[in-house]
Amino acid sequence: MSFARGWDPLRPDDCGTLWEHLVLEHIQAQFPETPACYWRDKAGHEVDFILTHRRDQVDVIECKRQPGAFDSAALKLFRSYYPKGRNFLVTSSGDPAYTKRYGNMQFESAPQRISSR
Repeated sequence: MSFARGWDPLRPDDCGTLWEHLVLEHIQAQFPETPACYWRDKAGHEVDFILTHRRDQVDVIECKRQPGAFDSAALKLFRSYYPKGRNFLVTSSGDPAYTKRYGNMQFESAPQRISSR
C-alpha cells in the first residue's frame, strides 16, 4: 500500500493507516464469509471494523499501533445502539493479551493477532 501511494519515506501519521489496512487484510483472511464494515456517525465518531454475526450481535475491532492511544468514547456510543457483541483492540505493541473494562464494557486486547474463537 505504501508503495502504491508513493509514500517514501513513511511519515509517523502513515503508520496508523497502514496498521488498519494490515488488520483489515487479516480479518478478510480469517473471516472470508463475514464482511468487515465500519461505523461513523454524523458527529465523526467512528469504529474501525465491525463483524456482524446476527442482527443483534456485532463484534467491534479497534486498531491502534499503541494501546495507550485508544479512546473508548466512540465505542461507548456505538454500544449504546448495538449493546451485544465482543470488543477487540488490535495493537502492534507485542504486549501479552489482556482484558480491560471501560465502564460496563469489556475489551479484549489482541496484540498482533485476531483470534477466531
